[in-house]
Amino acid sequence: MKVPSNDNGISKTNEAYQVLRNAILWGELPAGSRLRTNVLTKEYDIGLGALREALSRLSAEGLAQAEAYRGYVVTPISAEDVKDLARVRTVVETQCLVWAIENGDIDWESNILAATHRLVNSVRDKDAHPATWTQAHFNYHEALVACCGSPRLLQIRNSLYEQSERHRRLELSIPHDRNADDEHRQLANAVIARDIPLATRLMYNHINHTADFIVRALTEREAVSKPPRATGKGAKGAPQIEDGKVAPVKGKPAATKAKPVASKAKASVKGVAKPRASA
Repeated sequence: MKVPSNDNGISKTNEAYQVLRNAILWGELPAGSRLRTNVLTKEYDIGLGALREALSRLSAEGLAQAEAYRGYVVTPISAEDVKDLARVRTVVETQCLVWAIENGDIDWESNILAATHRLVNSVRDKDAHPATWTQAHFNYHEALVACCGSPRLLQIRNSLYEQSERHRRLELSIPHDRNADDEHRQLANAVIARDIPLATRLMYNHINHTADFIVRALTEREAVSKPPRATGKGAKGAPQIEDGKVAPVKGKPAATKAKPVASKAKASVKGVAKPRASA
């Protein structure tokens, strides 16, 4: 993707920032991947100065991390990060929701109904979040809190939502029978009914259900990618797992118990160590 040319240096930095930010949020630049300046300047047609400023802003936002003498990487996603984001989101989203319910009017209610209808009728593929569904999902959650009345709180809420979008894609790797459409309908109905206790509880559950699935996905991915642990004392010469079976030990063979040497006289046991049991 090419960043549009602009004579204004600040605008170039903003454009570079938005392009890279979207690439991270949408998974084009995966979590943990290295952000090589020589590659990014060519791939996105970004000037080096604008790129460095954009990376600095992404780092401040928590989407990129600077490593000493190695440049930047896309911030990895961890189970603890997912849990922390969900914990903060529930606080902010529910407060926005309470104020929106208190301030909302008939137009607000109509927009929620329209956004809900569009969302539940948008196609959500089992292997991807199409742009139409993703936009409909964003519009739905934005409609719920539109009458919050606090621009600052809504700004914080939008930032947290966008960060969760990067996490949400991991949910697709876990098979489940969750009916998200029903969750969205029930939440919208509770909000329009001005039932604050029910609406906040449903919002809390909605956010944490997604977080739970993402944590499961991360846990299973880590279990699959983790190499089998060596057994015995020390990794060298320890048995390894191959195709579900213990593979033969490579290297120096284990010492075998020596057969006793026949002797007419009894061997003295003084000072002779007892044989050690095999591990």
